[in-house]
Amino acid sequence: KDARQGAVIRPEEPSWTDYFVPGEDSYEMYHKAVKQSAAIYDVHTSDSPMMVHWVKDVRELEHTLALGALLFGLLSTVAVLFLMIPVAVTVDRATTRQLGAEK
Repeated sequence: KDARQGAVIRPEEPSWTDYFVPGEDSYEMYHKAVKQSAAIYDVHTSDSPMMVHWVKDVRELEHTLALGALLFGLLSTVAVLFLMIPVAVTVDRATTRQLGAEK
């Protein structure tokens, strides 16, 4: 209602989750809805319409998306570190056993 700015919605890149949860992304669903509406009301549309998400403040949307990306990066880094610790311990133990057996 109070939206005065728009953010362009672009087609999504394939994600690793698509292998586990297949389905249409939101852009494709919107695109299909535009085609269906155009057919129902006999309206001509572009082959590739520009989808716009109307918001009150684009800066707030940018901030939210940037914060989400930053948190995802940090959590991914921490997860990889926690996964690498058991691998490093296992390799260290195997190397220590092998060196002990050679003596």
